[in-house]
Order: sequence, then C-alpha cells, then structure tokens
Amino acid sequence: MHPSPAASDAADQCRRKDGRHGAALFPADADLTIQQGADFLNVSRPYLVHLLEKGENEFRTAGTDRLVRVEALIEHLRRDDQCRRAAADELARPTREMGL
Repeated sequence: MHPSPAASDAADQCRRKDGRHGAALFPADADLTIQQGADFLNVSRPYLVHLLEKGENEFRTAGTDRLVRVEALIEHLRRDDQCRRAAADELARPTREMGL
C-alpha cells in the first residue's frame, strides 16, 4: 500500500526541515491550548493571550482553559502576512517611484 500524494508531500516537507524545528500536522478544526497555539504561531504565551483579549482571534473556554482553533490561528497568520506585505510595499513605493 502506497501513501497518498498529500501524505507523501507532507512527509517530504518534514524531511526538508533543518533539524532544529519539528513539524506537526493538525486538523483545521482542532482546538489547541494557549501554549500550543503560541508555539504554533511562534510567539510567547502572553502575546497570544493579549491577541485573544483584544479580539484578534476567536477562542472558547473549557473549564478554566482557553482553547483556540487551528483554523483561527491560520487565519491570523494570513492576516499578519497581508499586513507585512502591505507595509513592505509601502516602504518600497518611493524607490519604485524613483525608478530604482
């Protein structure tokens, strides 16, 4: 039995990692703890808590724990990437306008 193409691609990407960082696969609808979510975003736990309290990401509570969905974190990464690209484009605009 051969793995599916998607599984093969995921395995290839894991093998290409530089050895310093692990790789994890999560279903998009998985709930992560705040620490797991912070690790996923590569930010500190207090920073993720700050984002959640500002309403930047949806979360739910289970007892005393806050849980955040992987899909919400992926959407946060997309928004953050768009903001970074827009800022970089704005910084590069004067150079483009001068024809450099």
